[in-house]
Amino acid sequence: MLIRLFWAFFKVGALAIGGSYTFYPLLEREIVKNYGWLSMEEFINVAGFSQAAPGPISIKYAVYVGYEVAGIIGILAASLGVMLPAVILMMLVVKGFSRYQNHPGFEGFLRGVRLATLGLILFFAWEMSTALTPELKGIFLAAAAFFGLLAFNLPPGFVLIFGGVLGLTIF
Repeated sequence: MLIRLFWAFFKVGALAIGGSYTFYPLLEREIVKNYGWLSMEEFINVAGFSQAAPGPISIKYAVYVGYEVAGIIGILAASLGVMLPAVILMMLVVKGFSRYQNHPGFEGFLRGVRLATLGLILFFAWEMSTALTPELKGIFLAAAAFFGLLAFNLPPGFVLIFGGVLGLTIF
């Protein structure tokens, strides 16, 4: 079981390029679909409360799933798995970045990665929206959070806390 935890989170750590929200589709595939460690509803619940806690999303999932599957040693296996690819990659990037940053194809590569990242985020938003039970109160809360972020540039932490407090009162 520890090897499976390590390997699942190693794959996530190795493939999630472009920011924290790119982790969600990869995490969901490993945690929900491939291994069945969490249901989709549990996965979304972890996504919700992990947004309210500081730190990288992937580490919070590694801690939660690692503990649920194998206790403290599971936390270590999953956390090491998700962190190791970044450590290895950053050691290589530090060496190669200065050499290739002026290469004509480098900017095109980075632009492609950014656009693919947008696609991953939109895919996760779609997956989340289809997994949640649509009801008017929930749609209103999601729309209010989106509008607050977009129109008023509210801090994401404030929006999450407000959403949780509002959720206590309307659900």
